[in-house]
Amino acid sequence: MIYPEEGTSTVPDGCALVKGAPHEANAKLFIDFTVSDDVQNLIMDQFCRRTVRKDLQMKTAGEEMKIMDFDLKWASAHQDEILALWSELIR
Repeated sequence: MIYPEEGTSTVPDGCALVKGAPHEANAKLFIDFTVSDDVQNLIMDQFCRRTVRKDLQMKTAGEEMKIMDFDLKWASAHQDEILALWSELIR
């Protein structure tokens, strides 16, 4: 989900301020909420997603969750190629 008018961008396992967006104070409150203990535990429990916080214990079943690096700038620059490949894979 993206809320550029409020100055925030959020996904289930992270969030960020959009530079120069209005309502910076409200955006910061929203980010504080999304990274709170309660919300991060809910994300782990209900969506099986990893937390963005290093002080919370990961809740995984079985073996440890594998974490990979993701180059957002590269992915953004190659968006069309990635979406075309995804379309081929889901057919």
